Amino acid sequence: MMDLGHPDNKGEPADEQVAALAFFSRLANDLWAIIELVERGFDLQARALARSYLEHVDVLICCINDIELTKEFVAAIEPDASNHFWHKHVSKNKIKKRVASFIAGAIGLPDTDVVDSLREPAELAGSALHHPTVLAGLIAAFGDEDVDYGETYPIFPIPVAASGGIFRVLLTHQFWLFFAMGLLPKSPNGAWGGLLRKDEYLNNRFLDELKRINNQMLGFLLENELLMKVKAPE
Repeated sequence: MMDLGHPDNKGEPADEQVAALAFFSRLANDLWAIIELVERGFDLQARALARSYLEHVDVLICCINDIELTKEFVAAIEPDASNHFWHKHVSKNKIKKRVASFIAGAIGLPDTDVVDSLREPAELAGSALHHPTVLAGLIAAFGDEDVDYGETYPIFPIPVAASGGIFRVLLTHQFWLFFAMGLLPKSPNGAWGGLLRKDEYLNNRFLDELKRINNQMLGFLLENELLMKVKAPE
């Protein structure tokens, strides 16, 4: 945390730096967990965690474009405060509607439902799997109809091809985050100032190379239709 400090801020990290550290650490940790779950065949658990991942990205996108929201997020450390933040800004699709509005403006398609349509499979699955439901239990009991479990049972997991859909949704949402981040972390964007404010980071060419690779990856996904391309409504 202190390494993020800057003399202009009396050596303390700015709110957006604290928020970025919290968000990206959690997202990286959750993504690793999702990969591990998928590779071991825990498809249901991976889908449940994926829904939480999408919600974190939603809040991050909105924080980047709203410094007051960022301040509230950083200040909500205690459980009661965090719960209040969630009910005030996130619950009942509040944050998702803000993301949809931002993305619609970013891609020049006003009132588009592209965000909802591209994440709908994860939303439906996540809702059914995240809460106690008969459906979730029966899926665990009977497994995937396209998988041969041999002499074992579905409760003993086997990796399934259907889990690939999880990563399609996550990558699409990462694409929306790419729009929101713009020139971050080195330069200000949205309502956030630059996240890296020391010369040792600003002059680090490796960070520039990482960004170039990230841009190429997203371009490859779009060009090869591995992410659904956005089309204007007829």
